Amino acid sequence: MIRLSPFARLFYIGLWNFAYCDKGHLPDDALGLKLKILPADPVDADELLAEVMRNGRVSRVEAEGKTYLWMPSFGPWQKTDPRWKTRCPACAHQDSLILTKTPVSYAESHQSSALREENQREEKRTVITHALPSAESVFDAAYLHWPKKVERKAALEKFKAAAKRIDSEALAAHIVRFGDAYAATTDKRFTPALGVWIGHERWTDELPSAQQGERKPTRTDQNLDFVAQLAREQAQQQRGLTA
Repeated sequence: MIRLSPFARLFYIGLWNFAYCDKGHLPDDALGLKLKILPADPVDADELLAEVMRNGRVSRVEAEGKTYLWMPSFGPWQKTDPRWKTRCPACAHQDSLILTKTPVSYAESHQSSALREENQREEKRTVITHALPSAESVFDAAYLHWPKKVERKAALEKFKAAAKRIDSEALAAHIVRFGDAYAATTDKRFTPALGVWIGHERWTDELPSAQQGERKPTRTDQNLDFVAQLAREQAQQQRGLTA
């Protein structure tokens, strides 16, 4: 995770929200995923996907002539539900899935052994130097999605403590998923502080959902209401003309 650029890190965390299933399969559509995760950011979708694939975060699998993306670290953190198998096109062909090779550049494939060893040493130094800032940057990327911005310092400490028991990337993805769900369904007053949520391991809960009567109106709802209002006004005008 530390080797990913900031945009690639955000892209990877965002991918967790769009998995077909508990095993971490995704549509092989870099542009479509980028538009959902980073819609307004001027970054190349194919380059983002290539970067997370080079770092081993995402692989490409193939079945029946069609390719899918797969996040290997996704499945271990999920409560497997067999119902997903009928919904996921990749799981439907589980027996015939083939892992494809991740493409590398010509320069990468022809590096000298000495250069590769030097790069590995540099990567180790980078990991040691930036380990703590990386944990906070992963938290910050997820914190953007939490609708109730209170007690950030306490939430960060809870995050670091929880990251000793659960992979920090998986925890960040849970925060993004639940934060977006709270924003869509729950009044901010009733949304728990992130530190409290982490402390009680609430990522094991079901996603929050609003009652139909409490559901916030979506943009589609608002558009339909506007069209209905115009129709009512037009009908009233027609009645006035015929009276």
